[in-house]
Amino acid sequence: MGDIYDIISSVKLGLLLHLYQPLTQESGVFNDIASSCYLPLLKLIKNQKDFKVTLNVPLSLLQQMEYYGFSLWIDSLKELVDAGKVEITGSAAYHPLLTKIPVEYAEKQIILNEYGLGYYLGRKTGFEGEPSVMIRNLNGFFPPEMAIDESVLNILDDLGYKWVVVDESALAGNNCKNTAVVVKNRSIKVVVRDREVSNILSFKRDGNIDDIAESIKSPGDKIIALDGEAFGHHNKEGIYLLEALIEAVVKTGAEFVTISGLVNQLQVSEIDKIRESSWGAVEKDIEQGNPYPLWNAKDNRLQNKLWNLMTGFISAYADNNDYGGAEDYETMPIWKIEELEKITDPKLKTALKKDLYLNQALSSDQFWWVSNKEMPDGKVLYDANMLKRSLEMYKKVLSMGGNEAAAKQLEADINEIMAEVGESDTRIY
Repeated sequence: MGDIYDIISSVKLGLLLHLYQPLTQESGVFNDIASSCYLPLLKLIKNQKDFKVTLNVPLSLLQQMEYYGFSLWIDSLKELVDAGKVEITGSAAYHPLLTKIPVEYAEKQIILNEYGLGYYLGRKTGFEGEPSVMIRNLNGFFPPEMAIDESVLNILDDLGYKWVVVDESALAGNNCKNTAVVVKNRSIKVVVRDREVSNILSFKRDGNIDDIAESIKSPGDKIIALDGEAFGHHNKEGIYLLEALIEAVVKTGAEFVTISGLVNQLQVSEIDKIRESSWGAVEKDIEQGNPYPLWNAKDNRLQNKLWNLMTGFISAYADNNDYGGAEDYETMPIWKIEELEKITDPKLKTALKKDLYLNQALSSDQFWWVSNKEMPDGKVLYDANMLKRSLEMYKKVLSMGGNEAAAKQLEADINEIMAEVGESDTRIY
């Protein structure tokens, strides 16, 4: 193979890393991931002079980083954002499949995430010094699991996002990767990642960059999007791999740029519509009408029961309150229960708690960890304990009272799933 420096010269790489842990993650595992991935990743970004990156860091991760004592990491991230080395994207606060929940809940998740980003990485005063949580330059959006459809695209367009990243499966055709399109009657740009390069990085388990160089040798800029945990957690050599790749790219005169910087340079075409899709789907899945093979398989009994459970909770506890009096708490981090306890109005406090707990329970992880699918690295996606902790999230909603008739049935549904899973990690299908 030719010299890597000849292969990738003049290429611009837009790298988006999705950093995320569910609230159901074990504390020991969370701390291991933070130490092996999140801490060294920010150190690497800070030390690489000619490196820019786009990060998706949803509220779910930020609140846990604070809770587990990594506030200095959040401060470092804010410094990198302020310095222009890191671009932050919008997302959903607690990682639901936005395409599979009602529009009002999708909007809540997105707006709550914006609030969380402002609280941790932005400012807590308005333009005239009044209490207000604000975040600047939130141009792009990362949909959890890259789940996208026309409805979600409408929400993002209405909220003023300038671009959203999707998988190749969202567009039909063989030449759609590394492109940007606009869908008819919208202004938001749909940015298509390069699945091949992204997946090579995702499933690497060593520090050799030769195969990556081979995959990016074709002319043109590249849009790469993957889980940030690939660098240091899934791949123990991942931080060294990323460092070697950065150095190789910079040495050629090529560069890593933010996705926003790259989007502005891409030629944009117009299409009539996008396809409902996710980054877990390939063309065959889309053709068979299954855009969520890892989260909603028709023959997966546990997943089906979980979707029915989620639908039941949303139907029973749909929030129609206007939160009167909430204007007194404009800068309150409502995800911190100790802060919610300071609210003096008992009805407002209960309503906010219940709504928070329900939104936290919508995470896609409950479906992912019972998919029983084998990944390219040989790992089988099944974890009974993650499922049980997800069910405990629903129980927190029940603990807030209300709608007794529905609550009784929902509790029975939870117990039925618990009994089916049992005490062991045996796969039940």
